[in-house]
Amino acid sequence: MIDPIAPVPLVEDPAQGGEVSPRQLLWSGEASYHWLTWAVASVGPSVPLLCLWVVLSDDGAGERMEAAVALAVTTAFILVVYAAVFPRKYEVWRPAVALDRLHEVGADVKVVTFLVSWKFTGCVRATHVPGWCGIEGHSLLKGLLKFATDPESRVLIRRRCGIFDVVISPSDPAAFIEAVWHASSLGGNYIESTQ
Repeated sequence: MIDPIAPVPLVEDPAQGGEVSPRQLLWSGEASYHWLTWAVASVGPSVPLLCLWVVLSDDGAGERMEAAVALAVTTAFILVVYAAVFPRKYEVWRPAVALDRLHEVGADVKVVTFLVSWKFTGCVRATHVPGWCGIEGHSLLKGLLKFATDPESRVLIRRRCGIFDVVISPSDPAAFIEAVWHASSLGGNYIESTQ
């Protein structure tokens, strides 16, 4: 974990007009998964595979090959979607900005899946919110991106823009929350709310 007392190395950037905090990885950790998440997620690809088995074991040879191809493509599509949205790990980055503007920017949180990395900028606060559904004080109209896979380690990340907050499940919620706090509060510029 990052030492809050250690000095942050600065670089001069004439384009930014002063000292700039370099982009820095503060925390990286694995995603936490609940057994029920794995059970529900296994239904998606197993249903088309079961249908594929039934179709191939049928004696009628007329449309059997077309159905088999369609079910195989469906299974592959489901697996690609899973690989794009099920997180493998999370990272918290301190963005490279001028020090006098850091409180305006917030942290960068990256959700790394098997296929893509989702980057969320302007993360100003993280809160541990255990439970399966519902987040108190959060409207459905604001939008909420859910990458949570474990109800016990669920964390709500508030973003500066106020919309599309993110819910994730890091393996160590306390360390993740601390990293977001450090990334968004360098120099004591911690933002309490995201109205």
